[in-house]
Amino acid sequence: MSNLVRHTAWRGWQSLRRLEANFEASDLIRRSARRTLHTAYLRSIRQAWKRFDRQLAHPERTSLERLRQILRANLDSRFGREHGFDRIGSFQDFQARVPVRGYDELAPWIRRATEGRSGELTTADVVAFERTSGSSSFAKLIPYTRPFLDELEAATSAWLADLHWRHPEIIGQKSYWSISPAIRRGAWATPGGIPIGMPSDLDYFNPIAKWALAQFMVVPQLQSLHLEDASSSSPEIEARLQEWRVKTAAALLSEADLGLISVWSPTFLFPIFEIMRTHWEDVVAAIEPQARRLEVEELHERHADRPILFANKVWPRLKVISCWTDGPSSEPSLRLEGLLPDRTEIEGKGLLATEGVVTIPFSGAPDPVVACGSHFLEFIDLERPDSRPRLAHELKAGGSYSPLLTTSSGLYRYPLRDVLFCTGRNQATPTLRFRGRLDKTSDLCGEKLDAAQVERAFEIACSRTRLRPEFFMLTPVLDGLFAYRAFVQSDATTPEILRFVDAFEEALKQNPHYAYALDLGQLKPITVTLIDRGVETWQAHLVKSGVRLGDLKLSRLDSKFDWNEVFSKVVKRVLR
Repeated sequence: MSNLVRHTAWRGWQSLRRLEANFEASDLIRRSARRTLHTAYLRSIRQAWKRFDRQLAHPERTSLERLRQILRANLDSRFGREHGFDRIGSFQDFQARVPVRGYDELAPWIRRATEGRSGELTTADVVAFERTSGSSSFAKLIPYTRPFLDELEAATSAWLADLHWRHPEIIGQKSYWSISPAIRRGAWATPGGIPIGMPSDLDYFNPIAKWALAQFMVVPQLQSLHLEDASSSSPEIEARLQEWRVKTAAALLSEADLGLISVWSPTFLFPIFEIMRTHWEDVVAAIEPQARRLEVEELHERHADRPILFANKVWPRLKVISCWTDGPSSEPSLRLEGLLPDRTEIEGKGLLATEGVVTIPFSGAPDPVVACGSHFLEFIDLERPDSRPRLAHELKAGGSYSPLLTTSSGLYRYPLRDVLFCTGRNQATPTLRFRGRLDKTSDLCGEKLDAAQVERAFEIACSRTRLRPEFFMLTPVLDGLFAYRAFVQSDATTPEILRFVDAFEEALKQNPHYAYALDLGQLKPITVTLIDRGVETWQAHLVKSGVRLGDLKLSRLDSKFDWNEVFSKVVKRVLR
């Protein structure tokens, strides 16, 4: 920050604190003070916006410079010495010397880093590890360094600046960012004493940015849930989750000046809205201050049977929900519209994984653009997977790709296993839409289903039948039959649901292996189970399994759990 911006921000913060301490201060004055501070922060990140805007015009030059910087900074790491970073003079040299490696192949270096050994993957110290889940059942630990957090912040600052300048009405308003209840299973630190996990999304920012953003946060009274005992029972977990949902719902309802909600999956919000419906008395009792509680109670009495009208009244300034809207999140994001003020825009997030950022929304374009200035990105052409991975500027509209990440955290040519569809260009840089996951696979008898195929078949069925179920998940039957079961939540009639599943299976036959297995009788046709509370039940199960609530990503294909058992309590009827 410049001295002028820092001084303006400090004055705004002092003014805000004085005013909020005085209960007689008018809402207009309080909002004016917040707006002053908010504007100062946005000016401080304006350079990040300008830099990213320039980079979009030169993706090749930007990408190669980013690679040079990462290699130069890590010449003296153990990994850098073993792979001859000092002898890499071109992108082609890098591809020749450094093979594509997944987590298992990088595990020896990561394990030594968890033991506290410095200089393994990077010369920068590891400040924390983040858990992430993959196709395997165990959690993976991804190292975070300060230079890596700077890479993330370069992208998120550009996105935040762009978001606010495109929606100036949210400047000075309050924001809610997903703060997942920390249901901790296992260690809080590695054997070397390095922390595992970051408490909230704000911890990804530098201290000044974190402080500035915190001034506008809606913070529930209960921010985290700590279950250190890995044997904690499901009822205990559910009770604490229930408490967290009540407190979060109350915090959101307490704030009339709520302007922005930023979460990852739209499914994050459904249980919070559901708790407002099922436990209203508990929620309203936790609303503060009393004047706001009385106001919300009156609005609820008048408009409880009309959710959108109630939302219009209780959150008159809510303009933007930022969340995933592509792939399996497309249906939940559409469903979310029925719970929000009718003036609220749902804006799609880009692809930001635990391992790094690939795309961000920018300049109001329909699809997110490659964040070529943060990490070094390559892309596997899924139509020609054995060919040389492409750089961003080489991607073609209509192609399907999977990203490889090289970051300042020590991931080198790391496959994310996401399927991305190239939709065009933002300036000279490609825009990509998330389609699914390569490693969400199921193969009972050679049919080789993956999540991207299932997602595509779902969209085809929606188009053909004009029905979009509220929840849909395909899972392999685990009781001896070679078949798949579709768990469906929908208010449609039984014939309509069965027509949808038939259209879905017909589209799925575009996979020749699946069609062949059906023709030979190796696979039985899809069975159908109608359920209630699909998203909430799916979410609760994964949280109990140790996944952070904010990290959940719905997939329409899941072979990891016995979902027949998980959904057993919410089954309405078996349709076939």
